[in-house]
Amino acid sequence: MDRGERIDDAPRQAGGASRPSRRSRLRGSDQTPGYRKILAGAVSSFGSFGFGKTTVEDIAARAHVSKPLFYRYFENKEHVFEVVVADALMEWNEVLADAVSRAEGCADALRILHETSVDYARTRPFVHRLFTRDTEWMLATHSDVIERGSAVLRRLIEQILQRGLAAGEVRSDLQIEDMADLVLEIHLAYTTRIVVGGAPPGPRLVAATIECMLSGMLAPQTGSTPGKSTRREGN
Repeated sequence: MDRGERIDDAPRQAGGASRPSRRSRLRGSDQTPGYRKILAGAVSSFGSFGFGKTTVEDIAARAHVSKPLFYRYFENKEHVFEVVVADALMEWNEVLADAVSRAEGCADALRILHETSVDYARTRPFVHRLFTRDTEWMLATHSDVIERGSAVLRRLIEQILQRGLAAGEVRSDLQIEDMADLVLEIHLAYTTRIVVGGAPPGPRLVAATIECMLSGMLAPQTGSTPGKSTRREGN
């Protein structure tokens, strides 16, 4: 992933809604102290109360700004929520891209992708609340933000598979695009289950997920096991 790429700039997936992102009207505003304080206050408020119980007053109070200043940058709490979600997904994808850049092959990269994604979500209150309390609302009203974030993640997965194909790790008789779609869907389902259900990402669950994803994708390798990594032994 291009480290300069933002979620709001990512191409839309086919069939997605065409409504424009409100973030596009705020180019340059994110460099002002007031704007950054409001976003920080929004992250803190949504992380503590969830979307439904958070008010503009809560955000302004935690940001130590006035309500008029809030409304100078944002239309309402839905607007700032959309921007915060877009920023969170952008940061999430950047963390994943950085983590997998140090992987020792395709299988190791996809395992690291899962582990890092779950760790990111579980250690950030806002992201955890997004999955556990606000998912239904987000999917109903802001699915374009989720789709853009998913599109960036899908491209990262496709790059991993392309490198695996070039290295002879991935079967050449399968379409990279189809494999990337499958890995993305499994990854999202796996991450959501971990975050919403609260089950710890133990090594057996991780190994089973990797086995499911990769057993039909990897080219036969003598003496190797799909999904097995030599990079994090004992995890």
